[in-house]
Amino acid sequence: MYLIDLDDFKAINDVYGHSAGDAALVTVATRLTEIIQDRGGMVARLGGDEFAAIIPGSGSEEDAQAVGAAMIDRIQQPFMHDGILLTPSASIGIAQAANGPDDNGDTLIKLADYAMYQAKEDGKGGFRLFDAEIGAHVARRKELAAALPFAISNGEIVLRFQPQINLETGALKGFEALARWDRGSDLLQPNEFIEIAEESGVIRVLDFYVFEQSARRLTEWLDRGSPRLTMSTNLSARNFETDDLPDAIARILEKTGAPPELMVLEFTESILIANWESVTGTVSQLRKLGVKIALDDFGTGYSSLSYLRKIEVDEIKIDRTFIADIEQSEETLFVFDNVADMATGLGKSLVIEGIETQRQNEIVTAHGGQIGQGYLFGAPLLPEDAEEMVFKKDATRTAS
Repeated sequence: MYLIDLDDFKAINDVYGHSAGDAALVTVATRLTEIIQDRGGMVARLGGDEFAAIIPGSGSEEDAQAVGAAMIDRIQQPFMHDGILLTPSASIGIAQAANGPDDNGDTLIKLADYAMYQAKEDGKGGFRLFDAEIGAHVARRKELAAALPFAISNGEIVLRFQPQINLETGALKGFEALARWDRGSDLLQPNEFIEIAEESGVIRVLDFYVFEQSARRLTEWLDRGSPRLTMSTNLSARNFETDDLPDAIARILEKTGAPPELMVLEFTESILIANWESVTGTVSQLRKLGVKIALDDFGTGYSSLSYLRKIEVDEIKIDRTFIADIEQSEETLFVFDNVADMATGLGKSLVIEGIETQRQNEIVTAHGGQIGQGYLFGAPLLPEDAEEMVFKKDATRTAS
């Protein structure tokens, strides 16, 4: 069983139009049919941008890998559509009869699906055979998915606070609150459970929990005489699928007493692609509450240049990939300069993520960076360590 899912297919529709997306589907279907029929098999479209293929017989793993490689090679060959050069990409999961407890087709589809998602996690544009490692990975994800709702209600989700620094003055500007899952002997990082939370639908509860806990922390510091620092938290795309997000945020602000103007909600630009009109309407309602809005991981998606001037955000967070080699690369510096000019020219505050060296700090500051975040200024801190940083005399005197 071969399960084929096109990579970033929605972006093709959004950037080039639905006719381009339809052309990509037809082209991929034709190419898969050629490969599979030559081997005596059959291929079908399951729906959307997903296909399934079977080849009768008990081929070896080597045979399956050869077919997977042939599919990837053929799918990724560029083609022209209405004067546009399109290059499809796909992730493929492969399961053989020997992988399942029986010859049940539903079982094979499920195992191939697991393998396909692993191929996407590996970086897309490739294939994976279902194996014991993937099986263990799937079992682990199921375990975490079942435990996560109880972890939130039992206080196992703990916060770490990464400093954000005013690059001009060196003063503490605020923090980004980041979730960790404390399982006793095991402290899970966000990349180990956020995607699981999104798939299971728990992400809304998790996001609101983090927002409320960070708001309470900020209110406590302010009541004790801290400077007016900002507090940033992340919002998943799932929160924009319903229209109750502004009401939920308003209730938490009222409950915690946190000043709205000091709370910053971050979301990634990929959300804009999903539903532009709905997202912009929700963002407008959130800003009416007084909270600040930040566009996170700027430049890593498809929407940046076309939507930046239209979206009502207060901060642009430039992804770390924009400065990783800025010390050595004139090209990187050129790109950074232009992105910084564009963001600041539109009146957005510019937050630079991933600053790790003093030289990076000097360069981004000289070229328009306003707020810095990264290991040069501090790793995500325990609450008590963040509090110590907040109430240092220097921080209190110079914070802005």
